[in-house]
Amino acid sequence: FERISLTLSSSHVTLAANLDPTILVGGELDAIGGNFRIGNSEYFLTEACEYKKSFLKFFPYVGIILNIDADHLDCYKDINE
Repeated sequence: FERISLTLSSSHVTLAANLDPTILVGGELDAIGGNFRIGNSEYFLTEACEYKKSFLKFFPYVGIILNIDADHLDCYKDINE
């Protein structure tokens, strides 16, 4: 899975389950008519990007790491960081 594919799939599942999630995605999601939806539940689905370490500002209850690669080495000294 790519990040967007998993986020969109998870969005469809939570919407179908009537969990009323807040959704923020990088692509368009037909089911919500765009790339964001404000829900009224505790569920928040988003794509967290590793660029400039911005994902470190999230403190999720559940997180999924799809892959680890030597990417954005302008922000990280090496893959171990």
